[in-house]
Amino acid sequence: AQSTFPIGSWREHLPYEQMIQVGESNGLIWAATPYALVRIDPETNTLERKSRITGLAEGRISKIAVYEAGVVVAYTNSNIDILEGDKVHHVPDFFRSTISGDKTINNIFISGNEAYVSTGLGILVLDLEKKEISNTYIIGSNGNKSAVFAVTIFDSLLYAATGEGLKRMNQKTLNPADYASWETVSVSPAPGGIFSFSGQLFFHRNDSLFILSKDTARFIYSDGWNIVDANPLSGQLLLAETKGNTGRIVEITVEGMVTKILMDDRYTSSPGQATFFRNRYWIADSVSGLSFMQGAAFEREHINGPGAISSGEIRESKGIIWVAAGGVNSLWRPEGKPGGLFSYNGEGWTNFTANSNALPDSISDIISIAIDPVDQSVWAGSFGGGLMHISSANELQIYSQNSPLEPALFSPGKYFISGLAFDREGNLWISNYGSARPLVVKKKDNTWQKFSVPLPLVENGLSAIVIDAFNQKWIISPRGNGLLVFNHGESLSNTGDDRYKSFRMGTGAGNLPDDEVLSIAIDKNGFVWIGTANGIGIVQCPGEVFTPRQCETIRPVVSQGNFNGYLFEGQRVQAIAIDGANRKWIGTKNGVWLISPDGEKTIQRFTTDNSPLPDNDITAIAINSQTGEVFFSTAAGIYSYRSDATENTGSSNDLLIFPNPVPPGYTGTIGIRGVSANGIIKITTPDGRLVFQTNSLGGQAVWNGRDYRGRSVASGIYLVFETDELKKDRLAGKIVFISK
Repeated sequence: AQSTFPIGSWREHLPYEQMIQVGESNGLIWAATPYALVRIDPETNTLERKSRITGLAEGRISKIAVYEAGVVVAYTNSNIDILEGDKVHHVPDFFRSTISGDKTINNIFISGNEAYVSTGLGILVLDLEKKEISNTYIIGSNGNKSAVFAVTIFDSLLYAATGEGLKRMNQKTLNPADYASWETVSVSPAPGGIFSFSGQLFFHRNDSLFILSKDTARFIYSDGWNIVDANPLSGQLLLAETKGNTGRIVEITVEGMVTKILMDDRYTSSPGQATFFRNRYWIADSVSGLSFMQGAAFEREHINGPGAISSGEIRESKGIIWVAAGGVNSLWRPEGKPGGLFSYNGEGWTNFTANSNALPDSISDIISIAIDPVDQSVWAGSFGGGLMHISSANELQIYSQNSPLEPALFSPGKYFISGLAFDREGNLWISNYGSARPLVVKKKDNTWQKFSVPLPLVENGLSAIVIDAFNQKWIISPRGNGLLVFNHGESLSNTGDDRYKSFRMGTGAGNLPDDEVLSIAIDKNGFVWIGTANGIGIVQCPGEVFTPRQCETIRPVVSQGNFNGYLFEGQRVQAIAIDGANRKWIGTKNGVWLISPDGEKTIQRFTTDNSPLPDNDITAIAINSQTGEVFFSTAAGIYSYRSDATENTGSSNDLLIFPNPVPPGYTGTIGIRGVSANGIIKITTPDGRLVFQTNSLGGQAVWNGRDYRGRSVASGIYLVFETDELKKDRLAGKIVFISK
């Protein structure tokens, strides 16, 4: 499968369960989500996806309209595409125009070779043959800009439902670009949408449908359901309706008689539009996706993708990507996004949602993820609903009420889980945001322990956790509280030797670039990279945090054109991921950077202008360690890029030496991870002289950088050899010491 996705290529991972429109064009079904299109050939049962990957101008769709040759696509930023066959024609004139006012595109009506685009300013006329905007009609009173919600043509008159009421004009005798040519039709109620059907002029408002005859509105239909869309076809009128949390499709005649009702909670809970083609009713539903009804049976078009847009963490383990769909706002309050947890195995997505019956409806805003390194089971944190465990057999267990977790002090009954991480002993560390004891550990033996943090934190707020080579927990404290470091000392049970340190702005306080910490990662040297609202800080001596040296954050100075500045100064660094070459992928509100291991060189930069990314606001990044595929989460969906770096999976057992190279003046511990359990570790010079020897504990050994006489070693290259329990020797790696 990877051969079809070469290095340097992109692909999309978009949700297709949120359909908003559907229509038929020349024997093909076109359906739109807010992020992409699908084109289906019912004859061959083949499906094609259309997105930024295939050439669409944007990643956020507002409206589509089908016609014989193809489809017109309008985007939320007012850009427009015309798709005919596999060709995409960009029509960016309105998007690029400097005209002031509301440029929202509300609707598209097609007549012959022209598309009338209703906008917040007036009407655009799009020439479908020349692929250009041929006219603009500003039709407000006295020539002012007035919102137009829908347009239709009836008896040679052009009608427009506007913010100033219903207007019309005669295209044959008058100039539609002259606002004085338009007359206001006094009709009550004012139309919300207007269309012609079977020789009559119709309009709808809220839950009612009317015929406009001789400037008089004649009521013909209402059943107490809100009319979302009215689609006039050659033989029938299809209404998409909603009431509360349910929906339906109603087919009616020109007289307003109901001839058919299509309703099923699994397929029509929130319909946006329906059409009829070759004895099938096709339904676009914002919850259930695209489905069709033939005879009395519904059938869903299964279009693989994550269940929703992701706002939470993305995590990877052994080539599997896990995505959390929930979110919090800037004040760290839940956004109320339905529960969703999605996994991707390189071939397809599996969704754990309420719709798939994998999660209860009560679970929402899943924002944090940790994957058990032993059995690959998944732990996920809901910001309000507690902690979830999905076993390798997909069995679900929830920890909230009647568990060791505690509710938030400011929201009794709510269990806010905002950060998760496993340490090397197999203990699960948990940020229990807002509780009296916000740091919790679920030990490998299934006992629990809770910690009260003796530092002032707004709302006792803790979130994302990473764990360094010294088993220290680095924990983001949201809402401008900086960063917390926790060292539990010799044993978890003895709290007497627990140590805490706060990293904030200012020399002596931690020297962070900003107190608003947004992201954190530990690189292959063991350095802690901290993303803030004002760039990046790096802790190069995590092993000395609690020593008299008082290790602090450094702010690298890098060359930016003809100027020098701090690394990512002025940027909100929202995501950091480390690839197999120890390079850093940095996500900001202005796109993605790939920088060298030391941060001094920009290797690549991706934005919406030079890549298929649908949005420059990057909220999370994860890397498939086996393939090098980099996943970028944005508000317009997940896109991935096949990078050229993967993790080392050779005979070295994924050896990790950190820090390496050892920076000047470093006096902390050097970790050697990935060696044989209970092996003998020898450090030698290149000519074979023994410098140091120790035994590994589990799969890791440590060295203080001194020889067997306690002297600091000189600058240079040192070799790491290991002898396993079978007395087999191998060269495991190299360590580089750099002088000042």
